[in-house]
Amino acid sequence: MNVTGYLALYTTLLGWQQYQNLWGLITGTGLVYLPFLAIILRSTLGPYTSMGAKDAAQIAVRRLVINVLTALLIIMICAVPCMTLSPKVLHFEPACQQTAGPATPGHTGTTYDSAFPIPTAAKIPIMWYLVMSVANGFTHAAITGLSCAPIQYRELKADLEVATIKSAALKEETKQFYNDCYVPAYDTFLNGNLSQSQQQQIQTLEQQYGLKDVSWLGSQIFLTVPGFYNTLRASRPISGFPFDPNRDQIEGQVSNHSKWGEPYCTNWWSAPSVGLHDQLLQQFPPSFTQQLLHIGSNTTQLENAAIKQLIFNNMPDMSTIQDYQRGYESLSDSENGASASIYNTLLGTIGVGVAAPAGFTVIHLIVNALPIIQAAILFCLYAFLAIAIPFSGYRPGFIVTASIVMFSVIFCSYIWHLVMWFDSHLIAAMFPGASYTSIMPGFFGQAAHSSSEIFVNLIIGTMYISCPVFFMVVMSWAGLQAGAVFGAILGPMSTPAQQAGSKAIGTVVTAAKGAIPK
Repeated sequence: MNVTGYLALYTTLLGWQQYQNLWGLITGTGLVYLPFLAIILRSTLGPYTSMGAKDAAQIAVRRLVINVLTALLIIMICAVPCMTLSPKVLHFEPACQQTAGPATPGHTGTTYDSAFPIPTAAKIPIMWYLVMSVANGFTHAAITGLSCAPIQYRELKADLEVATIKSAALKEETKQFYNDCYVPAYDTFLNGNLSQSQQQQIQTLEQQYGLKDVSWLGSQIFLTVPGFYNTLRASRPISGFPFDPNRDQIEGQVSNHSKWGEPYCTNWWSAPSVGLHDQLLQQFPPSFTQQLLHIGSNTTQLENAAIKQLIFNNMPDMSTIQDYQRGYESLSDSENGASASIYNTLLGTIGVGVAAPAGFTVIHLIVNALPIIQAAILFCLYAFLAIAIPFSGYRPGFIVTASIVMFSVIFCSYIWHLVMWFDSHLIAAMFPGASYTSIMPGFFGQAAHSSSEIFVNLIIGTMYISCPVFFMVVMSWAGLQAGAVFGAILGPMSTPAQQAGSKAIGTVVTAAKGAIPK
């Protein structure tokens, strides 16, 4: 049986285990028989208060037999846990993602495996086993039938914004490259003592890569124009670059010198595998670099943009220089470094509006919160059915409503996948050419958070909440009174994610205002 997410692998079994516990308490205390008293009163009082004694007796007996038999049938099919739901039966495989195989309880590859004990088998009523099987199977088939967008733009952006340099050695090597290569090269660039040939090459490259190409470590100007990286070297041996006696003459004077040499900055950055460029690119998930290939633009340019943001995430002092004077700042200049760079970036977006970054933040929180909310709702729904069924008086109408609500909550996975599919195509339409750099503002000189980005975020953020509610409205049109129930559940539970996004943006805006000179 397919489920809707990694957490649902656990909450499904745990929810039905709680159903067993509660049902055992209800049957053990005799509460299970109380609805029959209501059935007797309902079946007899109505006829006797509205007609003669003889006719009322016949109708009362007829109603009593029908209502009692209906209640017994509902207890047998919808209340008594008799079907075994084994952990081996449940599995989940994310749509549009390449995985080693379907995840099962205890083997999801997530932190849920250590946070939750592997649930044991649970007993569930026949009716709800059937509803779950149909709902999960139908939802999985619907998701599978929807084509996957070749580029998951928001996934790319999320990977980019949270990317970190995990290796301390790589972070230290990046700092050394900054000191040994970038700072001297940038100093040479600012001095202006360049030949006419160098100036012509720089002008050509600036037209191709922009005036801010020199604002980061992987500058194409410094890598290409003679007199910059090709003449600068590392100040100490770098792992991965073998010792060269012709190049490393000073190091070669030591009898027990290192097996590694001191590469020129061009080779240090660009060498396959061991070069700083490839090492930094490997800090991203494999799916990130794979999706870059689908964009159809300049792959090298896209990789450089990603690496530039990676460096900024970890060491803001080494990236995104706002003007030429920025190159004279040292790594220890923290007062005017990281905070100033971040505030300058934030202040640059005020012309477009502070609502722009809020769009992606709220959507990112909603997208990540909704599957967990869904699993939590199902967990509670499965457990509370044990109490709700007796208190409903074993009415068939309640069973129908509960079935529709359960189906609808599970079917939300397809609705959210549909919104995600629409989101990817809407982004491609709003940003012609589906250029990665056009939806990742801030690279290559585009204005951050354009009006088109705000427009897309506004639409998609609304659709993630409104589409499931609209689905229930449509179901209500067919006479199924489950829309109000579902709306009352989903609305309040989605509010914390929206509030969290708003609070995060409020904090950022407050910090930005504090950075504005008086």
